[in-house]
Amino acid sequence: MGLKPYDRKISQIFNNIQYDVDFYQREYKWNDELDYKPVSSLLKDIFYRFDLERYNPAQEINQESTEKLEWYYLNTFMTNLIKGKKYIVDGQQRLTTLTLISIALYHIGLKHDLPEYITDALKNSIVGNSEFGKVFWMGFKDRHIALNDILVNNIDFRHSPENVSEKNIYRNYSIVLEKLQENLQTPHKLQTFISYFRHRIYLIEVEVDKDKDVAMVFEVINDRGVPLKPYEILKGKILSQIDIADRDKYISIWEQQIQKIEVYGESEIDEFFGYYFRSKFADTAEQYAKLDRTRYHKTIFLDEYDLKIQLKDHELNARYFVEKTFPFFSDVYIEMLVHYYNYSEEFAAVYFNRLNDVDGQFVVTMSAIQLNDSNKAEKLKLIPRYFDTFFSTLNLTNSYKSNEFNVSVIATTIAVRNSNVEHAKESIKQQLLNVVRKKYDRENLDEAFKYEFFKNLGYNDLGGTFLRYYFARIDHFISDFSDENEYGTYYQLVVQSRGGDVYHIEHIITNDPKNILLFNDEEDFNVQRNRLGGLLLLKGRVNQSSGMELYSKKLKTYNVTGTYYARTLLPDMYNKKVAFVRYIEKENLNFKPYKVFGKPEIEERHSLLFELTKRIWSFD
Repeated sequence: MGLKPYDRKISQIFNNIQYDVDFYQREYKWNDELDYKPVSSLLKDIFYRFDLERYNPAQEINQESTEKLEWYYLNTFMTNLIKGKKYIVDGQQRLTTLTLISIALYHIGLKHDLPEYITDALKNSIVGNSEFGKVFWMGFKDRHIALNDILVNNIDFRHSPENVSEKNIYRNYSIVLEKLQENLQTPHKLQTFISYFRHRIYLIEVEVDKDKDVAMVFEVINDRGVPLKPYEILKGKILSQIDIADRDKYISIWEQQIQKIEVYGESEIDEFFGYYFRSKFADTAEQYAKLDRTRYHKTIFLDEYDLKIQLKDHELNARYFVEKTFPFFSDVYIEMLVHYYNYSEEFAAVYFNRLNDVDGQFVVTMSAIQLNDSNKAEKLKLIPRYFDTFFSTLNLTNSYKSNEFNVSVIATTIAVRNSNVEHAKESIKQQLLNVVRKKYDRENLDEAFKYEFFKNLGYNDLGGTFLRYYFARIDHFISDFSDENEYGTYYQLVVQSRGGDVYHIEHIITNDPKNILLFNDEEDFNVQRNRLGGLLLLKGRVNQSSGMELYSKKLKTYNVTGTYYARTLLPDMYNKKVAFVRYIEKENLNFKPYKVFGKPEIEERHSLLFELTKRIWSFD
């Protein structure tokens, strides 16, 4: 391996050298919305050093006086020369920002009527001319459109940004121009700073001789500064194995898929790779942990994992992964994300799992799906539903513990790998049964969901989100078979936290001394009123105003603003809702109105919820 370092002034870096960006490099993502404010920080560092020189407004500005200024080392950048073309392997974020500084200085120079030779020198460090037109030294990946816009029009932008790089170019140019104008308010100080900026600020250019060495060097140097994301390092490691003559094709495939995922947020890219490698290659809890979204890019190349994955120093497998495996499974992930963020009846379970913040569905679903799986659509519908049933049943049998659930997800991932739908269903059922058996110490248990496990479940046994989710599912189930419009979206019923449509868990029986008389004693009263049979969903403001009302008054509230399930306590539901009455008769469901509500009524409603739960969460 050969590394050749060279001291470069800014005037030398941007001097008839047209740069391209190597595939290791990301888009121009610097922006001051990031915590470390890279653009403002860079300018701050430069001006801090410049101000140490104790600017003298009477000082003559020439080459001799400029060379007496203290030099400042800004940082390094790495390049790779391939077939006469210079690629930036590392440092394009910084070099792009320095180009924006040059453009801003150019416009400020024009404003202050600096001599033409100064503004021409600045312009030549931004753009040159060829027989084919303007050539922007940092104009790769069509960035010349945005750079030309600000070079010609300054802050009066005419082009609408079309990608992340362009958006940040415009945003950062505005920041740079403002800060330079603030600090350089006289022509003399401006000219002094231009000379300092172009001739006394140095960067070290590190040239990498061999293309095959770039991936290794790139990962090492990015342990400092602003680190690359794992998916960016993975890209370098995989694509560097492919012959450079064919590499453009694979870069295009890779970037196309990355951009499709990034629509849902950059963090989803590493989430995908973590989910994918876990789904296909984690055979133990330890491997599952080491293949998470923060470590997979290193883990998969370790010898222990490479025996299964075979993406290390294997060009044919690297090609196949980029051309076949990555596009197929990233499309699966994207399809799930569509339904994860947007409710659709056909893929409702994907959305339901999101409401409960259980993302194990991604690993389990991808595990069951094979490359080019002809049953992909069926698995995308059913496996998230089985996963929802798994999670919900654990909660509704009081068997859920987060650590044990995570262990079960890992076991399920392994059990369903590359399996058919029926095998996946049976595997998830078996994992559910294993957990419930352990909870109740019942080795001979053959059915996970029994009334004896559900009977005493209540307000204090379930988290607030899951309680709202449970009653939202109950409410929608009833409204669906009754051919009625929904009473609130799932989002409103479960997770919305502000506004007038927020829902809370309502105790049907208030904590009033008069109500205690309906029970054996105060302890029995507290137990019974907190059971699921004594609860429902109600809008927040209504919930607060009805909090201490007796049951007879609560019925009036439910009649006006109650959810569908709340209104089943009223006679009107049985007099006017024909479809509802037909369904409950057909299904033998014990819905009925109540004039009074005490211990027997809570038991009846609790038993009714058990029957509804079996219909909603099933493996059928």
